[in-house]
Amino acid sequence: MKLSARFTEYGLVGAFFLIIMLIILATAPPSPPDSHSMMASLRLAWTNLWTNLSAFQGKSDPKPDAVDFKEAIAATLGFVAVFVTGLLIDLFSVIFVYAEMIVFSKLLHLYSEDIGAVQNLFPDTVKRDYERFKTKFGSSVFVSASQSVKRIRLLPCYSRNFAFFVTYAGSGGMQLDALGDHLRVWRTARGIAASAILLFLVWLVTRYAESVGPVGGIVATLVAVAIIVGSMCIVGFNFSRLCASLLRLFASLHKSNNLARAQGLATRMSS
Repeated sequence: MKLSARFTEYGLVGAFFLIIMLIILATAPPSPPDSHSMMASLRLAWTNLWTNLSAFQGKSDPKPDAVDFKEAIAATLGFVAVFVTGLLIDLFSVIFVYAEMIVFSKLLHLYSEDIGAVQNLFPDTVKRDYERFKTKFGSSVFVSASQSVKRIRLLPCYSRNFAFFVTYAGSGGMQLDALGDHLRVWRTARGIAASAILLFLVWLVTRYAESVGPVGGIVATLVAVAIIVGSMCIVGFNFSRLCASLLRLFASLHKSNNLARAQGLATRMSS
């Protein structure tokens, strides 16, 4: 894992979330000073933070033209907040794992002929996980609630299978660059999609938490469903591209390795 790439992903996602959230908060309708709403609490917290930073002079020289480090401290806190926010959103983006399991299962069935040809070469633990996940998860998108619970229990099998394919594909040489690009785009798309859901919740709370009516509740629910479905489609599309490239690379690597083994065996037998 390249730390620079992960920091870039966290920075992009964190900056996106914080910029949009600041826009939402800045354009929110004003609250009365004595209000106990969330907006009033957030504005009071921001005022207290800036007041405390102002109280901390940070001056190395008492002269009037001495340097004040208040802005530098605020910039440093903001810089750290961007990456911490990106990290937390990356952790929150596991909400898409069930949709990713569905995509992964459908592609396993699609490439089952190529994978099945080399299945006997899998390590025993991977082979058991592969068979269990492929058999019990199925390829249907919509299933009953009880079947969904059974699918969620297959998460360890999915995680180990996905990790095995990624690790094996790591020996792909120059093709690994394209796979790495797909991985980074997928993780960034996950973060942006999770940010969209969280930002909608922030917008809903700051606008309508105290004055939402029946019509507003219905509209908010429909918008929430649209955002969630749209986010899942974005994540599913990018994850599908990643898995398709991953499984094609896996199959081609296995075929090339088997050909190399056969050529080496033929050379040894002829000698």
